[in-house]
Amino acid sequence: MTPDNPLEDITVEVVCTAKAARMLGMHERTITRWCRQGKLEGAEQFSEQRASKWLIPVASLRKYRLLRQP
Repeated sequence: MTPDNPLEDITVEVVCTAKAARMLGMHERTITRWCRQGKLEGAEQFSEQRASKWLIPVASLRKYRLLRQP
């Protein structure tokens, strides 16, 4: 860590859409759609051999679960 950039060492735990779907008990297509719609904060898209993938911060999934609790 350098003194001029204190955020340099911060890491964010992320998961793929399949794992996010398992964590929330939903279909993977639903998670992908939410990522495209911007419903999961911080989700980032990347391409891997002609396929588009998403990485979703675990904190965003936790936040979603808390908001959905009755």
